[in-house]
This record gives sequence, C-alpha cells and structure tokens, in this order.
Amino acid sequence: MPIYGKMITSGDVIEYYEYFSLREIGKQGSSRGSNINLTEEWKKDINITNAQKTLCRTINTNFTRDDLFFTFGYREKVTEEFARKELQLFFRRLKYYLKRNDKPKLKYIAVTEAKNTRVHHHVIMNFVDLNIVGKLWTHGGFYNIHLYSEDYAGLAQYITKESIKNDHKKRWSQSRNLDRPKVDVKQLKKFSKELKPKKGYRIIESYSSYNDVTGHVKYMKSVKTTGFDISIRNEVNTE
Repeated sequence: MPIYGKMITSGDVIEYYEYFSLREIGKQGSSRGSNINLTEEWKKDINITNAQKTLCRTINTNFTRDDLFFTFGYREKVTEEFARKELQLFFRRLKYYLKRNDKPKLKYIAVTEAKNTRVHHHVIMNFVDLNIVGKLWTHGGFYNIHLYSEDYAGLAQYITKESIKNDHKKRWSQSRNLDRPKVDVKQLKKFSKELKPKKGYRIIESYSSYNDVTGHVKYMKSVKTTGFDISIRNEVNTE
C-alpha cells in the first residue's frame, strides 16, 4: 500500500500529512470499500470536519489582518430567506461602489445564522471603510473586528456552528475571486521518523494516529514565525 506526503499551503499556514492510500497517484478504479464500515454519524462528523478545514484554509489563503470580520443584524424580525437576499443586495451595492471608485474588487465569505429566531450574518471581507458599509447596510446595526490570528480554524468553527447544528448542506457563500490553497502530493518510500517544520515556521498542532479505516496518519500544522501569537479561538465564544 503506497505512502504519500501531502502539503497544503494556505497563507502563512502549512499543513503536512503522511498517510497510507489505497489509490496510487494517476491510477483509477481502486477500491473504496473502506467506507462501507463507516457509520452515518461518523460520516457526518468527517464531512463537518472537512468542511471546517476547507473554510479555514480559504480564509487563511485570501484574508489578512488588514481585513475585517463583520456581524450584520436586523432591526426587525425577518425570515432567513429574506435575509439571504438582502445580503446579496448589499454585496451588489458594495461592488457597484468599488467599481465606480476604481477600488480593488470585493472578496468575501459569508454565513447566515438564524439563532433564537433572530437572523444575522457573519461576513469576512477585504473592504474596511466603515462609513460606506454603514450607508450600504440599511437594516440596522453591525459590529466588526480586525482579523488578527495566524490560523483561522477557531473562526471557521465559530461561524459554521449553527449551520452544522441545523445540518445545512451549504454552510457558507463566497465571492468567486477567492484563491485556493496550494496542494502538493508526492509518494514516499516510508513514514518520516519525525515531522519538522520548514525554516521560519513553528508547529502549532501535530499528531500521529491509527484506525482501521484510515490506517496510520501523521499530521503537522505550522505557521510562519512573525512574533505575533494571538489566536481568535481564544477570543470568540464558540458555545
């Protein structure tokens, strides 16, 4: 059974996996029988974890500490369907403003939540002029904070918690101009004795695990050394 090393680079974050695989690179038709023994609950948990990792990597790749995390609310009680349409209209107005004023194109990730019957939106975007945002968002108040972490796993979990609880298939929306993380995969002769970060990076998470479904997996997440060590997972209440 071949062993692979996968490196995923998203912004200042590098994730590295070493793992067994039933499928060799470039070959088709390999068995997927290992999925048969997965329970529905396990499959659901895996899908949630993978979705949050995808969101985290997307944030890491496309946004920096110069960008903002917004929460937009409504003065009155509205339906979730109405709120989703109004958020898209807000983005449309903002894009029009940016185009007319020859400013960089809007990049965003948005999640709509209906918590305790009150609908609101979590939005990460690269537009930081609060005066303009206040004029274009016509439904009530909003608050914002600068993105100030090195890795946004905690933020990804926070803004998807309600959609996961309600089992929404589409957990977030995003602008079409977002970049994807860089993924490099190569076949290895054997597992590394110890995973070490690239020069200029430090490890923030690592583990080695084994189970009957995935086999042996080694994992390491590292971030570029910047002297800045504040994580949003410690700042946001995720309950």
